Amino acid sequence: MSAEIIVRPARITDLDTVARLHTLAWGGSEAETRAFIESNPRYNYRHIVTADLDGETVGTAGAFPTQMWLSGVPVQMSAVGGVVTHPDHRRKGVFKAMMKYLLRRMAQEGAALSALFPASHTLYRQFSYAAAANWRAYTLMPANLPAFAEADAVRPFKMEDLPVIRSIYRGGQLSQNDGRLSRSNSWWNYLVSEKYRRDNKHIVVYDAEGVEGYLKYTLGAENTLRVDEMLVSDDAAWRGLWGFLAAQSAHSIEYLAPPDDSLLHLLKEPASAGNSNGWWMPDFQEVYRATTSFMLRIIDLKEALTSRFYPQNMMGNRVLKIHDPLISANNQLVNFRIVDGRPDTLPVDSQPPQIESDIATFSQIFCGYLSP
Repeated sequence: MSAEIIVRPARITDLDTVARLHTLAWGGSEAETRAFIESNPRYNYRHIVTADLDGETVGTAGAFPTQMWLSGVPVQMSAVGGVVTHPDHRRKGVFKAMMKYLLRRMAQEGAALSALFPASHTLYRQFSYAAAANWRAYTLMPANLPAFAEADAVRPFKMEDLPVIRSIYRGGQLSQNDGRLSRSNSWWNYLVSEKYRRDNKHIVVYDAEGVEGYLKYTLGAENTLRVDEMLVSDDAAWRGLWGFLAAQSAHSIEYLAPPDDSLLHLLKEPASAGNSNGWWMPDFQEVYRATTSFMLRIIDLKEALTSRFYPQNMMGNRVLKIHDPLISANNQLVNFRIVDGRPDTLPVDSQPPQIESDIATFSQIFCGYLSP
């Protein structure tokens, strides 16, 4: 008979063990990992769980409450991360026990959605998480970018720039630029703290007649420049920051872009730094690589449906039947109505379902990754 796996909320006295498990998974030192857990304002030991087997802590995971902005409104979400099983105790059900515990807890705490960046899509599909975005991974030569004159207005970041940068980010949340997460002031302070502005890490802003753009980047191995984040409020700032990157002496620039990003049309020559031609069509040049991004899952079906807006001209109602093998509350029939883009639910009488789906596929439809 196998021993029982006990999943429980972490105590502050567990943080050394949590740090040790993280270090086993991702490297680094235990002291630095513990300091990161304690200093990062997004993390709190109360959001972490541990898994005990035969009196030993052999796993840890976290689900951190935040908000994902969809159609200009915040939707309550839990971000899953830091999921680790000790190498000596894999394939014993530890990961499965922790994920089931987290799903129950997220539902109890009122999350409408959950999202994560997966180490393996296969592992998380069994918990009805599904791919929610595809991004473009560019590797560019600086010389392939135009030398925009607006680059002259780029300067190093100063802490007094932060309120304007927060405002630019907030403007993106209020637009239809779906998928941004809420950022508290403490999280912003952490993201632009001095440790992210020294050695090989840099932050600059576009400031012509006031700050209108922000660029955070890292110089890595083999003189590679990685764009960590870029925010702009207008086209001039966009040109200025890309013009700044064009002037850098880096060997190559790495940039992970959403699918609607305009960088492709900016390039002098539509080709990646490696200029890797397709083996099956030598005249075709690789410009970027398609890469999956985060995975998403609906936790509370009714809450998710009614927490966001829809196109203003959208009207009507449909009876939904969603199959969720792990959260039974989502299995009930839902009579979902939209009037002028605003959602609500109606009582279900004896109507048969008009739309039927598993929760993973419906989560992809909900976030716009798939079309019904």
